[in-house]
Amino acid sequence: VVNDGSTDGTGALVARYTGVEQLVHNPNRGLARSIDAGLRHLGDSVDVGMVLHADCVPQGASWVFRMLAPFVDPSVGAVVSGRRLAAKPVGAERFFDAVAPQDFPNPEGRDREILFFRDKCDAYRLSALRQLGGFDTDAFYAAGEDTDLSIRMRGAGWRILQSGRAEVAIG
Repeated sequence: VVNDGSTDGTGALVARYTGVEQLVHNPNRGLARSIDAGLRHLGDSVDVGMVLHADCVPQGASWVFRMLAPFVDPSVGAVVSGRRLAAKPVGAERFFDAVAPQDFPNPEGRDREILFFRDKCDAYRLSALRQLGGFDTDAFYAAGEDTDLSIRMRGAGWRILQSGRAEVAIG
């Protein structure tokens, strides 16, 4: 768990679980640095790393397996979970949620190619991230890191898929 300077009791909650490691950034280092640090911390022996923000709730007991299944294809660099909003978005989120491919209905239930991920509930092939140098932690503090990495990942020939069977509720 990457605890990026939270003040909501996250540290105490995570400490209650044995076997769960917590990386603490104090003060807050920003989204790109937090995600990058967490994925790098997994090490070279791990093939796929997953990001799940605190406001995302996986739907169904097999969510992890559904997220990992597309990685049997060696050209897949990232898999994005489908998303269902638990509350109506407000402010800037209204724009981002209106254009996010993860929010579009997928009645076929098949994995589909998308252009961008949003790094809220995604899985990444770590060798692809190492090849690309991970998230750009110098240029992006609070937004844009996901679009930048998506562009670089696709430019390097990696595929980005939205899972047709894995979904999270957000909010």
